[in-house]
Amino acid sequence: MARAAFRELIVGWHGSRERQLRVLAKHDESKYGADVLTHVPRTFRAMSLANGWAREGRMLAERLERAHAARPMPLVIHAFSNAGFWTTTALLDQLSPALRDAHRATIVDSAPGFPPKVEARFTARYATRAMLPALLAQLGLRASHSHPLLGPPFSAFLYAWHHIAPEQVRFMERSLARIRDAHRERPLMVIWGGRDELVPARFVEAFVRDCETHGVPLERLYFEEGDHVRHLVAHRREYLAARDAFLARVV
Repeated sequence: MARAAFRELIVGWHGSRERQLRVLAKHDESKYGADVLTHVPRTFRAMSLANGWAREGRMLAERLERAHAARPMPLVIHAFSNAGFWTTTALLDQLSPALRDAHRATIVDSAPGFPPKVEARFTARYATRAMLPALLAQLGLRASHSHPLLGPPFSAFLYAWHHIAPEQVRFMERSLARIRDAHRERPLMVIWGGRDELVPARFVEAFVRDCETHGVPLERLYFEEGDHVRHLVAHRREYLAARDAFLARVV
């Protein structure tokens, strides 16, 4: 087994499970001997409090600080979907100078799926699609991105939420530039699919172009037939090969 002294943080998508994240974690532990930490975003909590994302980032930063104090290692982040993207943004805002220096690279997987200016109708449409499966699962119903009875009122709730949570909306919008600027001197890999119904490719591609315009050392991995956060399942060989090559270069 090859050994590489680095720590990896895998941040899941909204509604993800620890066992799902462990599939990727086990690959990196086996191939590199990486010290892998996983985190499932508490999206409902983060969105329900004015400082919810800051709390999420602070909690995760404290966890990483303890690990770094016990054994300092280079840090790589793999963030899934918008929830992972926003959690990573909040984390970067909370990192100590030592951990910021240890941060070597980030992989953004199936994100970002929103424009620089987020309107209420956009929130109602896409946040409903993203958050409804977890809500239905909690109610003991089959997970789905739509529901004839619960979908419309949940969409209306999110439309209203958009108007009463301006701090949260500004945080979402700011995250694009925050992630971009944090990677002016460290590599960023962006992975996305052409058939992603939750994260339209046009938003990812706009983010990629903006990063490249600002000099971010960026690598792309695009799957024309790719669905949301399913590239490891549907395109395993190509996905792992590209990702392994990226990790080998950065750590």
